Amino acid sequence: MAKKRKQRTQQKKRINVGLVVGVMILFGIAIFLLVRSFSGLDSLSNPIAEGDVAPSFTLASLTGESVTVPDTTRQATVIFSMAYWCGTCIPEARALTQLQEEYGDALRIVLVDMDPSSSPQNLQQFIQAVGPNDLTWTFDPDGEFSRIYGIRVLDTTIILNENGREAYRDAYPTSYDTLRTELARIIDL
Repeated sequence: MAKKRKQRTQQKKRINVGLVVGVMILFGIAIFLLVRSFSGLDSLSNPIAEGDVAPSFTLASLTGESVTVPDTTRQATVIFSMAYWCGTCIPEARALTQLQEEYGDALRIVLVDMDPSSSPQNLQQFIQAVGPNDLTWTFDPDGEFSRIYGIRVLDTTIILNENGREAYRDAYPTSYDTLRTELARIIDL
């Protein structure tokens, strides 16, 4: 009899532990979903995709001007996410400099410093490492641009056509040749 009572007690304990664990898991999921919906992370799960029209967004440039992307007055707009301390971003920024020289006014290249702690002085150091250029340098201090455009990592490149539709996207350092090939598909010189 005592053995059966002990088994029942152990069985009740297991059931209670299982219920507590189950409730904790459900509570954790509920908290996660609430935080996600209030923080705007839902927009990360549905970034713009190839062929979608990119939302218009205005950023502050290094020179203090307002820069709106996409630039539908040009045949293409390239958006490149970087940070002033990102060493892997320098080669692509140099490739973009070369492409800006080649395509001229047909192309608008906007580099977005994603680091909220960045400053004009910090960004100037990165620009010096890239070398002389005619690129547009901007800041995303509150992360709103990266949320809207679904940018999760540095070295993300987005190419938009003249209608503001996404024509290309990657999330890694991109070579000059790849960028040139993608731009040649949408720019008529």
